[in-house]
Amino acid sequence: MELVDPEDFKELIRHVDKVNSNFFQPIQASPVFFSLPSNTFLHGLAMVAAYRNAWRRPLSHWKPQTYNPRHQFASLLRHLFDQHGEIPRFFDSVWFNAQSKENAERRRWLIHMGAGENIRHCQLPISFNRNMATFFQQSPENLTFDKALRWGQIRGLGGSERLAETLLETHLGQQFENEDFWLTVIQWLVEQPLLDDSHIGPIVDYLHYQRFIDVDISMTERRPLQPNLSMKGRSPQSLIRQIEQWHLSLVLIGRNAKGNDCVWNSSGIEPFRLTEGQLERGNFKIWTIRELLSARELQVEGRKLKHCVATYVESCAKRVNSIWTMELHQNGNINKLLILQVQPNARILCQARGKMNRYPDEKESAIIRRWSVHARLKVTAKGV
Repeated sequence: MELVDPEDFKELIRHVDKVNSNFFQPIQASPVFFSLPSNTFLHGLAMVAAYRNAWRRPLSHWKPQTYNPRHQFASLLRHLFDQHGEIPRFFDSVWFNAQSKENAERRRWLIHMGAGENIRHCQLPISFNRNMATFFQQSPENLTFDKALRWGQIRGLGGSERLAETLLETHLGQQFENEDFWLTVIQWLVEQPLLDDSHIGPIVDYLHYQRFIDVDISMTERRPLQPNLSMKGRSPQSLIRQIEQWHLSLVLIGRNAKGNDCVWNSSGIEPFRLTEGQLERGNFKIWTIRELLSARELQVEGRKLKHCVATYVESCAKRVNSIWTMELHQNGNINKLLILQVQPNARILCQARGKMNRYPDEKESAIIRRWSVHARLKVTAKGV
């Protein structure tokens, strides 16, 4: 973790104030991290001050050329750290992430690139070849650093932008554990260019569950169902059939993982309710979005919409994920429409899928966007 010298921080604050920067506005500094407490320009400036010894140009020579504080901060970063114009825009968000060993490491990689060094020479969590490094440099600027790494890897392996975008919605966009196996999965997916992307998320969930999640095998044994699972010789058709069979068995998953039932507390994110139409005209509707707070509820939703959400019991109990259901109440009936996945700590709505993993339609997307504003969520879910 970085140590901030108070004098270096004061020097930086005095100068940005002197040149009339807009860093003192009470706004979110980066759209990537939304409402994280560290997502402020003052936190970003503190992190910049922590690397005072790595500044490449005099602070006194920097002046803002725009009124937009995000553009101002991008300009300040490149003035202080970017010697050869090597730093891509998505790196800017790294300075607004919380202090931790991992985030400090990523900031050092930024400085490394700013000095003209190749990202491949850093101790990255995944192996990078030259092609991957090129695509990494060209990653969309709205990605986090880790998602940009994954983007560069997928595109460098020959994957399409569509495949990269879809895989970033899965847990592969959030972590780099068991990379030897997941590299073979990505390579297999690259070799299936005609595979409908609605299958990709379920494939990743299925493989992760079968190979890495411990389940009760017997009264005394607990281990993954297929710890040696590999992609060798698999066809898309056979894998999709296995996933469909797995979905049918998910009614047992919550019970196996946590006993008769497992419940957890609300994430604190506000639910949603919207009424439309008039009862006397026969067009009265109620749209609701509510959080699922038990293994049993996940089982029910999984059966109704043919989803694998029952496998999220453990991550929901640990508050890593939060699963929500969108329902339409009309004429005395309740229609279950969508399953929504939220990362509660970052307040990011990262997935929205209907029955058989369909994407939301136009009306459902509009409802989700209204809820996201109401609940202060950043939406990264595809199709919304």
